[in-house]
Amino acid sequence: MDALLLALATHGSVARRRHLLAAGFTDADLMQAYARGLVTRPHRGLYALPDAPRSALWARTMSAQLTCVSALHHVGLPALERPDALHLAIHEHRGLVEGDRRLHPGIRLHRVAHAQDTALCAPIGHILDHLGMCASDMAQLVAVDAAWNQGLITADAVDGFTATPTRRRVWLRRFADGASQSPAESIARVDLVRSGLPVVAQRVFPGIGRVDLDVADRVVGECDVVGDVMRALAAPPPDFQG
Repeated sequence: MDALLLALATHGSVARRRHLLAAGFTDADLMQAYARGLVTRPHRGLYALPDAPRSALWARTMSAQLTCVSALHHVGLPALERPDALHLAIHEHRGLVEGDRRLHPGIRLHRVAHAQDTALCAPIGHILDHLGMCASDMAQLVAVDAAWNQGLITADAVDGFTATPTRRRVWLRRFADGASQSPAESIARVDLVRSGLPVVAQRVFPGIGRVDLDVADRVVGECDVVGDVMRALAAPPPDFQG
């Protein structure tokens, strides 16, 4: 049973029966775990851990993937803004539209050319790109900086964005910096550059150490205190109440 629970955790706490069977489990394994109360069956063909987030349950039920602001916490990226809806990625030809009675009114759909439901969240590139339609410029930049810093995307990733408006992509290319190590650092750096000051992030001074921001070779800035506040603001959002 431990292997089954681990597999469910790896799938975001919810998985389709066919995916679990493909991973080597049997219907007898699934039914035994259900009988013992170790898993639930929230929808036909779905198995979930008892504490599975409702956002994950909705995504799996609809054969969709979490994306945009709804996926950031799940993939370990900072979110400056709380989701105003459950953002789901579905195939561009799926027969669902905004306002469809089969949808919860709090669901926002993002159409993608190649959707799949094995992973709970859409690919990182899609998640970051979709932010360009729903999040502020700074919220998107903070997520792009963090993904770049973690090696999840490359420096030219923004060039491949298609959902983000052209003007926003130009802005991101100008201000994104993979050296940034916190939301506070990204925000401070952008504000300083907008003020006309040259800024180098994470500069190393021999005999002194690394500083968050070197401003015009004259002032160094540390964002630790502000960072504590930003981390509190970026705490996991309340789960979707569908």
